[in-house]
Amino acid sequence: MNTTKPAPECRTYSAAETARILGIGKSTLTDHVRAGTADHLQPIRVGEALRFPMTVIDDLAGGAA
Repeated sequence: MNTTKPAPECRTYSAAETARILGIGKSTLTDHVRAGTADHLQPIRVGEALRFPMTVIDDLAGGAA
């Protein structure tokens, strides 16, 4: 019997993916997060990494991702 669970589906985008989807540079995105002007993107810090919920970014991009 196989008892291994399938890997959970990723529900976030990296900063690089988010920047590409939004058509901006990664450094611009991270600058806005640091300045507090990107709170509407609901950034998530995981250690030093930045992640963004797919639902938020997809809604903002009009589902273009």
